[in-house]
Amino acid sequence: MIQSGKLPVGSTLSEGWRLFGAGLFRAFPWILAAELLPVLEPAGAAKNILTSDLGQFFSLPHLGLALFIGCLQAWLYGIAIIQLAGLAGQEMNSAMRTATRSILPLLIGYLIYEAIVFLGMGFALILFLPTAMIVGLPAGVLVTLIPLAPTAYVSTALALFAFPAVLEKKGPLAALVRSVQLTRSNWGRSAVVISVPAIVLLAITAVKEIPFIEGLRASLRQIAGNTSTMGLQQLEKLLTNQSSAGAAAHSAWWTTLFVVLTAVGWWYTLVVCYAEYRDLAGRAAH
Repeated sequence: MIQSGKLPVGSTLSEGWRLFGAGLFRAFPWILAAELLPVLEPAGAAKNILTSDLGQFFSLPHLGLALFIGCLQAWLYGIAIIQLAGLAGQEMNSAMRTATRSILPLLIGYLIYEAIVFLGMGFALILFLPTAMIVGLPAGVLVTLIPLAPTAYVSTALALFAFPAVLEKKGPLAALVRSVQLTRSNWGRSAVVISVPAIVLLAITAVKEIPFIEGLRASLRQIAGNTSTMGLQQLEKLLTNQSSAGAAAHSAWWTTLFVVLTAVGWWYTLVVCYAEYRDLAGRAAH
């Protein structure tokens, strides 16, 4: 059982790893089911509310299906969090009812969280592309710190919202505020802890997108050799073509493999963040 309020960073990561193994048969299957949902038919036609084409927001059937999938994923993640809490000795009554009540707080909270990250990353890309093309790559990387620094701060402060949403039965905004309160005086520590599973997820994504990355490298070399005539529309066309080529290179088994790997990555992220949440909540209670 976690001794909340007493764990240094290394012990928090160790506790997360212990829960990772302990919950593989009890909690991980719910995460795997949540990650498999968007690639199943007919769900595959709409993906989900966070990863689908923006065009579907103007199509009520697609938007409705995407929202339905998002709610199912939130429900599955809610059950996984409850099972995870049970592994740490925090048993809850009426697990299914609690998970159902948590659907909207989890979904809305996650949409808010992703919107913040998306805006920060999007603004960074908008600054990077013209700066890198006109001034140079080092300047382009440097200028991205303007939006990325506050984005990193806010995303870390909000990263624990799922646990108060489920385990403390808070609404979406209250859960986000609770996460900020817990990390306010421990932001550096939380950033270090959360960065470990974030690197794991990044590595899984990087391996999955090897075909796209290779094509992008070729496109960037073309841009570097033709900066005088390369416009943003041409760059967008290149990126779109490379993205389509990368998607075509992914066979069914390749997609399934990386859905499973992504689920493992999210499970590891969940257990580490839960260990951090428990520790910070214990500190706040004393």
